[in-house]
Amino acid sequence: MDDGNATKTINITLKDDKKNGLFGKLNTAEGTDGRYAEKGNVNLFNPGNQLSVIGALNNINDDVLAHQGLTGSPLQRSSKQESNIPVFTTANSILTSGGGGANLNNFKDEKKDIHVDYLYTLTSPLLVADLHRQFLLPDTSWLYNQHQQASSTVNGHAFNFSIDQKINDKESVKTTASLNLEDTRINAASAYNTLDENGTRANDGFSNNNIAKNGYRAKVDFLYRKKLSRPGRTFSVALSLQSGDLTGTGQLSSQTNFYRSGFRYLTDTINQQSGSGSKNVGFTLRSVYTQPLFNSSLIEIGVSSGGKLNNDSQQTYDLNPLSGKYDALNQLLSNNFRSTNFYDNADIRWLTSGYKTFFSIGTVIQQTDLYSEVLDFNKNVLYNGYLNLLPNAKFKYTFNKYKSITLTYVTAINLPASYQLQPLIDNTDPLNVIQGNPDLKPEYNHTLQFVFSTSHPYNGNSLRMNLSFTDTKNKIINADSINSTGIKKSIPVNRNGNYNIFAAIDASCKLKAIKSYLSLDVYGRFSNNIQLTNGIVSDTKDLNIQPELRLTCNPTENLDLTLNALVEYDKAVYSVQPTLSNSYFKQQYDFDIIDELPGNWVVSSNFSYIINTGRAPGFNSSFPLLAASISRFILKNNRGEVRLSVSDALNKNVSTIRNITQSYIEDSHTQVLRRYFMLGFVYSLTRVGLRSTNN
Repeated sequence: MDDGNATKTINITLKDDKKNGLFGKLNTAEGTDGRYAEKGNVNLFNPGNQLSVIGALNNINDDVLAHQGLTGSPLQRSSKQESNIPVFTTANSILTSGGGGANLNNFKDEKKDIHVDYLYTLTSPLLVADLHRQFLLPDTSWLYNQHQQASSTVNGHAFNFSIDQKINDKESVKTTASLNLEDTRINAASAYNTLDENGTRANDGFSNNNIAKNGYRAKVDFLYRKKLSRPGRTFSVALSLQSGDLTGTGQLSSQTNFYRSGFRYLTDTINQQSGSGSKNVGFTLRSVYTQPLFNSSLIEIGVSSGGKLNNDSQQTYDLNPLSGKYDALNQLLSNNFRSTNFYDNADIRWLTSGYKTFFSIGTVIQQTDLYSEVLDFNKNVLYNGYLNLLPNAKFKYTFNKYKSITLTYVTAINLPASYQLQPLIDNTDPLNVIQGNPDLKPEYNHTLQFVFSTSHPYNGNSLRMNLSFTDTKNKIINADSINSTGIKKSIPVNRNGNYNIFAAIDASCKLKAIKSYLSLDVYGRFSNNIQLTNGIVSDTKDLNIQPELRLTCNPTENLDLTLNALVEYDKAVYSVQPTLSNSYFKQQYDFDIIDELPGNWVVSSNFSYIINTGRAPGFNSSFPLLAASISRFILKNNRGEVRLSVSDALNKNVSTIRNITQSYIEDSHTQVLRRYFMLGFVYSLTRVGLRSTNN
């Protein structure tokens, strides 16, 4: 059965005398200002095994061993319950990262494939940022300014194991297990102030936050598959078990001064320590049966059940001025919360394929039960049950081997996260307080997508168009309330009226006359987001368009030239404050050259010019970036390469980021890597056709 999805596969077959060998690369580089980059990988193989070993360590923002941690990518996460902890990215931080790991595949037994891997990662970003945020209120506006310095160190360990056992020609069992361990340390300090619409100071202060967390996440999957007597008739059962535990400690100290008519009338001081814990266990059980109908159709019937138990606790203690210890329990900031969700699914899908067509239609009936309970103060259990019908359909028409259209409709629900349900107040950012809502409902998404694709394998021309529309019912948004002192409190609530439209065009053609490829990529997004501020419902319409034109030239065998132009336009319209609607541009123009010269010399250069306009005063910028390198291949068979390079040769690099939300517009400057030189050496390992594995 052709389900309409195609995957290209390359099957490389080695001769018997070439099945023992190794290959890899070893890189080392040292630079000015203490910059360094070390990286290496070695791959060994024989007729029954493959072994790969990799290692890296650098402080030049190369997150080569990125992995998903316990709460997402270590570089792109901050707990939603810690509003004063920044999101670290390679675009806004100076990053030190590294680690190492090994990967082993064993397939000596034709009926059994074994896979084992281990990865250790170190991620340590440093963030220094200046932030300007304009809040959008129905009758006024607040300006929030912040200077922030933050650093983080994340040590992660990831273990994975799988075994695929073929019982006989019709039955197989696959077992997969994974274990993630992680230890995180975060230190953040900020100074801030808030001004009213007249520029009069409403508050100012500082905050220091130190957090330590460690925990694990484990998962085991079992999959049993069986082909029954009739072709197309199959049966499978999948069981997934998971558990996790994340514990942490934190210390928060802050002082906020409040002003009236320019005079300070109140000072709020926070000095507290906290301990937190988050435990979860869950399971998923699913079975699927397929039954052929006629010669080109089949029915797929599935049933599944699952559940997850989350237990989140936090104890916060204020500094006791009498004892000098943190022994005064703050009950408002402490709780013990349990949330449980169970679901039962029954689904059916009909699939049929013809000479040029594929069509499927089906539906899922899902019963979801959510239980929430605050354990410390009462035994009342809040229950919410939902019965949802989740239809889906797909149609694909194939004109020929290289041209097709696909139309897809899918529905899905998103359950609220545990931290969104628990009614715990988070004051890690004294001016931006967050509290959960146990009455949240699941989100319900409808997505309709159209894809047209055509390509010509001989002249290199291609065109792909993608258009999708997503409507979200019961979208989880933040209801914000800002009082007269500039303190914002956010509570998640459900609202309808949120939708997104996405469009993309990717086109390329070959220009034989100048030995070049020309490509045009255009991405567009329009979103309508409902916001709730100080009890008033409004909407934000955001339009984002990003056309990019690229010309790649190969005028000679040894010369590569690339010209690239990218323009990003964004316009946001706010119904609550139309006069604050705004638009901004980002332009980036690039020129790359790689030239292989006689004598095994290679010269390369990259020049970019970036223009940011439409930001807040002081956040518009225009600057050039220049990087260059010269290298020479040495040793037998050019196995060695010596390279001298410079990054940001003009020392002009800056980072300006705009973030648009339903309730505010934010511009920020962040400290980034500036000019540095590096001298490096690369050695290539290649040995194929070894006489024995001992070699």
